[in-house]
Amino acid sequence: MNSTFILYNGKQVDWSIKKILDTDEFDSFIGVTYSASPKFINHYLSAFHMLTLVVGIPEHSVQAANNEELERLSVANTLDSIYEGDSTKLYQALTPQMRESVIDHRFSMRIPIPGLAIHEKLYLLSNTDSGKTRVIIGSANLSDMAFNPKTNQMESLVISDDPQLYHLWLQHFTLDIKPNLTDYFPKELLHRTHPNNVEFSPEPVKSLDLFTNNPTAEAAVILSPDALNADDMAAIKANDTAIKAQAIQRGIQTKILSPELPQRIQEITNAKSRAKQAEKDNDQKIKTKTIYKMADDIITVKKGQHPTIAPPRTLTTKLIKTLHTKVTQPVSETVSERPRLLRQDTQFNPEKNESGLLAPSVVNHDEAVSFGRYASLAEIKSSLQTIATLIASYTAYTIKPDKTESKRVYETILYAFTAPFISYIRNHLTGSTSEADVPLFLFIGGRPGSGKTLLLTLIAKMIKLNVDSQQIMNYASIVPQQARNAKANGIRQISRWLIETKVYPLLIDEVPDFFFSKARDLIVDSNNTANENGDEYPVFIGTTNTVDYHLNARAARRAYYLKISNIFDKNHSKDCSIAYEKVANALDNTLFKDFLMRFEEKIHDVNTTFVTDINGQKHDFLIVTRQIFEDYYTMCHLPLPDFFPKGMIDDAAQSGRELWRNLYLSHPESFTYQPKNRNLLYDITNLDTNAPKFGDKPSQKYKEALPPTVFNDDFGGNILPLSVPEFFTWIDVTDPYQSHSILASLIRPFRK
Repeated sequence: MNSTFILYNGKQVDWSIKKILDTDEFDSFIGVTYSASPKFINHYLSAFHMLTLVVGIPEHSVQAANNEELERLSVANTLDSIYEGDSTKLYQALTPQMRESVIDHRFSMRIPIPGLAIHEKLYLLSNTDSGKTRVIIGSANLSDMAFNPKTNQMESLVISDDPQLYHLWLQHFTLDIKPNLTDYFPKELLHRTHPNNVEFSPEPVKSLDLFTNNPTAEAAVILSPDALNADDMAAIKANDTAIKAQAIQRGIQTKILSPELPQRIQEITNAKSRAKQAEKDNDQKIKTKTIYKMADDIITVKKGQHPTIAPPRTLTTKLIKTLHTKVTQPVSETVSERPRLLRQDTQFNPEKNESGLLAPSVVNHDEAVSFGRYASLAEIKSSLQTIATLIASYTAYTIKPDKTESKRVYETILYAFTAPFISYIRNHLTGSTSEADVPLFLFIGGRPGSGKTLLLTLIAKMIKLNVDSQQIMNYASIVPQQARNAKANGIRQISRWLIETKVYPLLIDEVPDFFFSKARDLIVDSNNTANENGDEYPVFIGTTNTVDYHLNARAARRAYYLKISNIFDKNHSKDCSIAYEKVANALDNTLFKDFLMRFEEKIHDVNTTFVTDINGQKHDFLIVTRQIFEDYYTMCHLPLPDFFPKGMIDDAAQSGRELWRNLYLSHPESFTYQPKNRNLLYDITNLDTNAPKFGDKPSQKYKEALPPTVFNDDFGGNILPLSVPEFFTWIDVTDPYQSHSILASLIRPFRK
């Protein structure tokens, strides 16, 4: 069966694609179609010296009941295409030769202005030297499937080389189609991939200082479309939407489009309730919510007036924020919105005292403004002294003052300050370091009454944004515990937050015991998902009263644990409260804002190393933060305090060590010594005697806490052989069998 019926000058022919689109006979091509595959363009159209393609709209969008619906669906389809980055994807799929043709204006790709549908399939070929012409009309789009007669897709084509017919169709294209087109490849895409080409540089817009491209920033060195990052894509999509919005305005002014179209765009968002019911997939909900917001951004509604198309400058400002923010659907309506903090490193401008961190404006919460500024030396010194007062309270008012405990408090502050940049650090690793060595989770553990909640509250004050928002959440309030599937939905909500592009940390108080057994996959999967997406994302900082903190090896590697367990002395509760109020009143976000500026300086310094190896095992991912804080003390002529942490604190290993130390000291009789191979045997099932029938067994926690130097995990069975003396060295207990070893070494030479 020949599925493509072809008539040439009134006679049926059996021609190949290359014969139909004869690049030996013709050097110019004008095509109108509603789809064109990059493979087809690269293979069959690249030889044309001049190439113009007009891509219409997908079939489903023209199946409208009336013209009003067609206009609305056409705009919605355009926004969907922009959201998906279709123009960038097609540009990336073109050969370098075809990309150069775009830059040289030999290849032009156009689409109908949003609100207008083009359903024609028309192809006009010509030769500028010989004057030969060809007209092709029919049902086939520009794809192998459409032009291949061996497929099961029925198509028909009518081909004519009649010059008079060609000029009639060319006149139709020139007068009826061409005036109603707009660019498919946005100027911002061409600028980002060809930064040295002045022609594609965006015009400077004074009101967009925070968002327009800085020619000295890192975006200016992007040479490959494959290297586009989240910042680039947000700018490209914003520019693309602005171009389409201007085309709509032009269409209204020329009366091609209805003056009521802005009102119909407003109707796109009014369909929210219907779409929300139909969509179950979370990614689809994210997409729909963003498209709704894009539609909202396009129009301006003034009180008492009909909606109109927003001015380009206002529109671009809105769209940058909308497109750069990835927001997920909450698991329930009771879930609170998290603080909005976005990171766009290319917007960092130290000369203007502006950071690349964007937060809601105090005046207009829907407007994103620079969050960050350099502080004076007096302000920095005051902040450091307040931190010292805070940490001093952990020495003055706890039952057993501990200098290491003070270091843990400071380490928590350092991690919280670094939180907006953790995703950057993980995306710019070198050497042997992997993303798993830069944890997305910080757990602050220890006994109740040790001030963990107070510490989290004070940290929230230190990193507070410009506007009021719920910064700390109690774990139980994420999803009401009486709600159905509360445990599963709480973990599910956290997993959704962790893929959003808001880089403000999740500050979660009182993480329950069950989280550490139920959320192991969350910790591992969140790390892996973040690595794959390559976007910006937040971190999780949580307090817990779980004394026996434990995660399996895979999850533990991806989390940071700091144990703050010195209980505050109730005899000093009044003095402690006074000290807390004093610190709380003195703390603000001045130092944090300055820190953001200085960390971004490090980002733009090509010589910065963000992670260092420690003894080939540990990886200090806070090294840059430590350097900045050490510089603070130097600048202010203050000595570096002895409670300042100069390296990582390995409390997770200490937690497992304490498990086994307590077990051995309380039940030494349960351990059996084997002199021959110097092993200490322990039946791990002893720990499961009173364990519930379902769920994790206590034995699993103990087994996973053992380091490989003490226990070889390849050993099967319930009897664990623990190496002596390594086991006793690890739990810091004197080896009671040391004399046996000495005696055996003395006797061994006399044995035959």
